[in-house]
Amino acid sequence: MHRQLSIAPLTALALILSTGIASVASAASPGTPLARGAASGRAVEWYDVRDHAAAQSASALQAGPRVTAERFLQGAAAELRLEGVDLETKVELKSGSSHTVRFTQTYRGLPVIGSAVAVRVGAGGAPRAAIVDVARGLSVSTEPTLDEGAARLVVEEQLGMSLVQSPAIQLAVLPVAEQPGKLVWMVDIHQGTRHQTRYLVDAHGGGIQGIRPMAMDAMGRVYQISAANTPEPVDVTLTDLVTSNPQRLTGWNGNLVVTNYVSGSQQNSYTVEQSLGPNSGEDFLYDPPADPRDPTDGFAQVNVYYHMTRIRDYFVDTHGVDTSPASWKVTAVANLMENGQPFDNAFFAPEAGNVVGGQFSSPNLLGIYQGTMNDFSIDSDVFLHEFGHYISHNAVGYNQGQFGMSAYGLSPWSGAIDEGIADYFACSLNGNSLLGEASLVPLGAGRELQDTAKVCPDHVVGQVHEDGEIIGSLGWTLRTALGQEIADRLVWGAVQSLTPGVSLGDFARGLLQTADELLTSGEMNEEDVRTVEEAIAARGLDDCDHVLEVTPGEDRNLVLMGLGTMAQGFGISCEQAKGFLSLHSFFHFSARANAGDTALRFSVQLTPVGGGPLEWSIYARRSQSVSMAPSGPLGFPAAQGYDFKVEGLNATDGTLLIDASVDPAFEPGIPYYFVIENKNCPTAQLRVSAESITPPSEGEGGAGGTGGQGGSVPQSNDTPDDSGCGCTVAGDEAPSGGRWAGLLGLGLAAAAVTRRRFVRR
Repeated sequence: MHRQLSIAPLTALALILSTGIASVASAASPGTPLARGAASGRAVEWYDVRDHAAAQSASALQAGPRVTAERFLQGAAAELRLEGVDLETKVELKSGSSHTVRFTQTYRGLPVIGSAVAVRVGAGGAPRAAIVDVARGLSVSTEPTLDEGAARLVVEEQLGMSLVQSPAIQLAVLPVAEQPGKLVWMVDIHQGTRHQTRYLVDAHGGGIQGIRPMAMDAMGRVYQISAANTPEPVDVTLTDLVTSNPQRLTGWNGNLVVTNYVSGSQQNSYTVEQSLGPNSGEDFLYDPPADPRDPTDGFAQVNVYYHMTRIRDYFVDTHGVDTSPASWKVTAVANLMENGQPFDNAFFAPEAGNVVGGQFSSPNLLGIYQGTMNDFSIDSDVFLHEFGHYISHNAVGYNQGQFGMSAYGLSPWSGAIDEGIADYFACSLNGNSLLGEASLVPLGAGRELQDTAKVCPDHVVGQVHEDGEIIGSLGWTLRTALGQEIADRLVWGAVQSLTPGVSLGDFARGLLQTADELLTSGEMNEEDVRTVEEAIAARGLDDCDHVLEVTPGEDRNLVLMGLGTMAQGFGISCEQAKGFLSLHSFFHFSARANAGDTALRFSVQLTPVGGGPLEWSIYARRSQSVSMAPSGPLGFPAAQGYDFKVEGLNATDGTLLIDASVDPAFEPGIPYYFVIENKNCPTAQLRVSAESITPPSEGEGGAGGTGGQGGSVPQSNDTPDDSGCGCTVAGDEAPSGGRWAGLLGLGLAAAAVTRRRFVRR
């Protein structure tokens, strides 16, 4: 089904929903009032502000994008519902002749987690769009009951071990749906490693409110692309080196430092050195080592410097990104290992702190591992991908990672988008759609951006690398159709608009917003815009927000992640994980009964992939989405605000019926919202349907002839009777979740909870 992506126009009098931006050149038309989250199915609000901005004076528009955006937000605060919301200007980004000015939200001087605003300013200097993702109605004491030391102890108790490296600790405000917010300590452990994890500790009550992985994963002789694509080394100019005696691989006026691993691990910090100097006069002409697993390989270090500088220059020259501030300093570690053992990976870690210590301490760390088969430093695809995370983190800062949260609970979409755009820019710069020929492909983990088989929501699984393939391949489709220059502009322009609470559909809105700007500037034409719209629709991103509409006769087919997959990433069994962890459908659902209907039936059918027991529930709410809040010892979100529930299902089919017998009673003509929680061990194919029930017409014999509900699951708050509803699936747990294997910080927490449970028994 082709659906329109809605964007709301803003006038001085009202805030209204448009019919969409399926044709971005046309003016938005009036519709119904916009409400955040529940009514729109999105956590992020998009506004077309061109009419509002047209009323601004010429002098106001000549003040520059930053001042223009600030003045616009002040003048439109009432319409944007930003009164009482404190914003701080973060950064101004350039996209061709347009600009994006980004703001972060604060509360009494503290950062508000996951909140941001972006204003798109067109070539003429006038605001064109506002993207709002803020927490309203905050009211929380900013005086903590627990101090930093107590917060650290909470984390150590959760882990079941003392922290060797001192964590970074900072106060912040955590928005919670339908609550005034919570004051939390952000406690970051394993800083600067691929296992960097942030614990959110209630600064008043002491409980864990969430856990979020933070890592993302002269002349010189180099491979132009990789050992697989361009196996013959070439001599190139190493630009922007800082002159020193002895000469070292430090560049960008000191903001890039290339080092080599010496010892250590992510748990106890790394020891690195920078001892590589020129080997041919003033030049770094090292040959590839005879043994690709040589841990002191100088060629790898030179290769890293060259390609990181190449992509840095691309973002500076093409997109106007300013990488000169000290906050952009990055330490790159070549030949990285874990306690001297190879590892098949590379990662970017923000806020690296003192993980490498001393003169190499840096706010950003990029680690390129010595792999089990090949050195990952010989494949520029891999660390160009990691550079994509580095650039988006420092320029935009929207990526919440695998365990990001929004009003809809677990929300891995910002992480998936970031994985996709990192794939795209690595491949686009290298001119090849296959990511990782020399490093990932031999391991069976290469990603082909020409593969367009995945669509949303059918193939979305909730894992950031898997779902990011939709984003990366969409970018490559646009590159093939429109050329690199326009496609790169579209993708980077979309990224500038993103906020932490985005859906995959918001990335599509960003593409269309950028296409609209390029159409206005004459750099795209109407046919080009239609190409973008068609590519978005072909990948299902015109129907990929947090809430999916379910209409009679149109079943939704999705994937419901099983607990067994995540538990294996934690290093525990599914049965152990059940004691403290549950998941939910990453999408919520909505259905609307017609006027005159007497009931609405919401049905779910699971087809397990693999074996293991089922344990799941359905929650529903009238008029607005089921609200989610942190729950359990790890703070994973669970349903909190709902009107109806069916709990403890262990069959493959379940039904929730809303009719006149429930409280509140069924009301025709209003939307109802649903979410599925599960502790199922296996991942399952999920089929969701909705049926509106109409009264029988005269002469049909009345409702008594239907035979009742049969084996359907009881509704409302009654304890469900699963007899006759199907059989429990038994057998092995779900297949291994290899993509989850790096969740060390969460795995330690899960193991500690499990140990305590066994002790209590």
